[in-house]
Amino acid sequence: TDAMRWKVGAEIAFLPSGGLRGPGWPAGEVRMSDIWAAQPYANFLCTATLSGLNIFKILDYSTSVATFTSTFSDMGDRLMQVSGLRYTYNTKLKESRLIAVEVWDEKSRQYLPLERLRLYSVVTDNYLCSVMKPFPDFFSPVNKMEGEVPATSTNFKDILIQNIVEEYLENTATYNTAVQGRLLNNTSAQVSLNFFSSSESKCPAGSFWSGSAQACSLCPVKPSDEHLTFSEELLELEAQKGQNAEGRVVLSNRDILDASILIKSSPEWAPFTNSTAPGILQGNEHTLHAGESIAFDLLVSTINLEAGLRVQEPITFTVKGSNKTSGFCADSSTEIKFDLSILVIPPPQKNYLSNHIRIVGLAVMVMIILTSLAFAIWVIYYCENKVAVPLLFLVKRNPTESYFVW
Repeated sequence: TDAMRWKVGAEIAFLPSGGLRGPGWPAGEVRMSDIWAAQPYANFLCTATLSGLNIFKILDYSTSVATFTSTFSDMGDRLMQVSGLRYTYNTKLKESRLIAVEVWDEKSRQYLPLERLRLYSVVTDNYLCSVMKPFPDFFSPVNKMEGEVPATSTNFKDILIQNIVEEYLENTATYNTAVQGRLLNNTSAQVSLNFFSSSESKCPAGSFWSGSAQACSLCPVKPSDEHLTFSEELLELEAQKGQNAEGRVVLSNRDILDASILIKSSPEWAPFTNSTAPGILQGNEHTLHAGESIAFDLLVSTINLEAGLRVQEPITFTVKGSNKTSGFCADSSTEIKFDLSILVIPPPQKNYLSNHIRIVGLAVMVMIILTSLAFAIWVIYYCENKVAVPLLFLVKRNPTESYFVW
């Protein structure tokens, strides 16, 4: 197991006791035949990333069914040999015998308790991870937690474990084969280790059942709005008085958790016209999944806005926590917003006369019309009632001609 863990840089290594033979190696040189005698099966490596919960399941099942007598006895081959961790059990307990599990921490150079939700890199052989039931279910869990990687042996089919052991020993000056306390039987311990939470009804107050973690998780105090971002914190538009302006803003969820979004308030002069999540425009909540985005289209009307001014108002959304809490957490919410601003441009000004100039012009026009009308009446009257006296001029140029001139 040490050689396997060394080869791939894993934190933990497992091998079933049934795959090992013999009493061990005496001090001195180790031949290739010794390696094959101790491990006679032509297996290769298999790697996975597992949660502390699934590592617990492997060891809990192993210690519960193993006979602790011989690998040739019924279920005796189920006892796990390990590297990178140590575990304690009590063979006198009837059901769960696992007492404690500790994982070697390279940074602090000490063993630390196995963490339920932490992810660990694991290596084993292809027989344990894909054939030996029920262990394949632990190495490739159906309901895996986020971040867990099912077991795979694709990259190691050309390298037998016996060759890896040979390579490891060649790179190790002296290998200590003495018992190192990785498996410890404590018959005085009475409380077994339990990583299971059997049902959501048993979750304490302030927690909820998380299916992905298979455990009770703390309720969020408040949905995080840190990773819910708008494409524009201030959406600036402009339009001429009486015309409309169109705008678009995108809301993105950069968190690892889902969030429930609901429109809370928006200005009457800027209604939403379209969205990639149409239901939210009808007042329905929309679940914005982690990594997803929603686009909103707006139509801004300037009819009731004063020309020459910039108008700015916020558009607010209510954000609720993920619905994974299944109703066991008290309702909590927060708000996010972006600001909408529009500059209302006055219409173009034409060269109109002022009011008092127009009044004076109208009065002059009326006077001219009346004067013209009075003069016309006077002319008609005198033409009908007076006789015009012609002026007679006699111009003589010669004795025989004369002209009348009026």
